[in-house]
Amino acid sequence: MNTSSFQKQYPLRSSKIIKKMIGSVFSGLILTVVASIGGLVIILNAGREEHIHGFVIGAVVALLLIYLSCAYLYWKAYIKSYFYDANDNFITIRKGVFSSAEIHVQYSKIQDVYVDQDVVDRIMGLYDVHIASATMSSSIEAHIDGVDYKTAELLKEYIFSKIKNPQNPVTHGHVAALDKKHSEKEVSWKSADGISSKEYPIESKWLFVASVVSAGRTLISLVIVALILAVKVRNISLHSIGIFAFLIGTYLVWAISKIAILMIWRKNYYFEFTEDYILMKTGVFTRSETHVPYRTIQNTTISQNFLDRLFGLAGVSVENASSGGATFIVGQSVKNAELINGIVGKIIINNKDASTGL
Repeated sequence: MNTSSFQKQYPLRSSKIIKKMIGSVFSGLILTVVASIGGLVIILNAGREEHIHGFVIGAVVALLLIYLSCAYLYWKAYIKSYFYDANDNFITIRKGVFSSAEIHVQYSKIQDVYVDQDVVDRIMGLYDVHIASATMSSSIEAHIDGVDYKTAELLKEYIFSKIKNPQNPVTHGHVAALDKKHSEKEVSWKSADGISSKEYPIESKWLFVASVVSAGRTLISLVIVALILAVKVRNISLHSIGIFAFLIGTYLVWAISKIAILMIWRKNYYFEFTEDYILMKTGVFTRSETHVPYRTIQNTTISQNFLDRLFGLAGVSVENASSGGATFIVGQSVKNAELINGIVGKIIINNKDASTGL
């Protein structure tokens, strides 16, 4: 279990997994009701065949037990991978089992700190501490949930003390992962040379992962349509074979076109850290150019979906308070994503404007 000293000082309560399981139990009961209705229909159609009755009841019970066992294993892994840490400039929170998101929020950009409880929390004495900047992702990702009252109050006091008494800029924890080339030079708003998609290009395996995700979604829809048609078309004929052939051909053409578009998008993709802002260029048929001033950056997030984790990929999201949302640096190795995130952290520490969150 990867636990920071900060996390040990402000720990989660062990009863957090019980709270998570309560929600899973309710979901399991709903699943059981649905399965029982389906089983009842089978039993009524089976008539007096009692061995069918026992089989259906056993299947429903087994389904519930398997679901609850999987839920327990999932929440156990979730809590084991739950990570948060803090230093003089940032608070970092990472969550996720199959996919993960690691958000880094500057104290100077925090807009709100609050504690809340739902009904189950009140019964179990659990509290959630929320840290929000002016971005949507911080309100979703930046919270430490499942602490006791004392820990919640101490966390609030710690965060408020960091907001009111900022320290001198220090190296963010993740900047320690910088490779030798960048650790030997001063990384600040005046020395971000060489940080671009030329030096950190999109990994070639990103194209495969993006293609699988894109084509897979459409394939699922195609399979559902094919199953519906198969149920309705009971007799195989040249007409029905022609319909299925048309669907498969259309899908293949679409999939090849999508892969070609992704290849062009990857080729056109460009980002660069300039003296004053991050420059981002994207597009295929239309082109977009985004400029994100360092002083406006609210928080950064390192994210991975399930396939990213399998292939060792990660993306970095850089967010400010604009309506455009986040700027994404995609298709990086995990090491490069942490490196880029650390560089952004050092740059924005040295580019603080006069405004603060609170």
